Amino acid sequence: ENNSYAGIFATTGKEGQAIEGICVYAFDENGSYLGLKGVTDTTGTVLFSLPAGQGYKFRADVMGGQFFSGIVTISSPAQEITIDSRV
Repeated sequence: ENNSYAGIFATTGKEGQAIEGICVYAFDENGSYLGLKGVTDTTGTVLFSLPAGQGYKFRADVMGGQFFSGIVTISSPAQEITIDSRV
C-alpha cells in the first residue's frame, strides 16, 4: 500500500497563529469518518499516514466549533493542509 503523509496545520486568531492540543479528525471525501484522529503538537501540526491518490477532508475542533478543510487529494510523499478557525 502506497501511503503518504498529510500534515494538518490548525491555526486560530487574527494573526493565524498555530495552536497546540487541537483534536483533528480524518474523513473520506464523502464525509465518512475514518476512525483516525490526532492532536496538534506545539507547532500546531498533526500527521496522518493515508493512502496516496485518494480524497480526504479533515476537521479541527477549536473552542467548541468544528472547522473543516476542503477535500484534498493526498499526493506523495507529503502534503500540508491548513485548517483556519480564526475564532
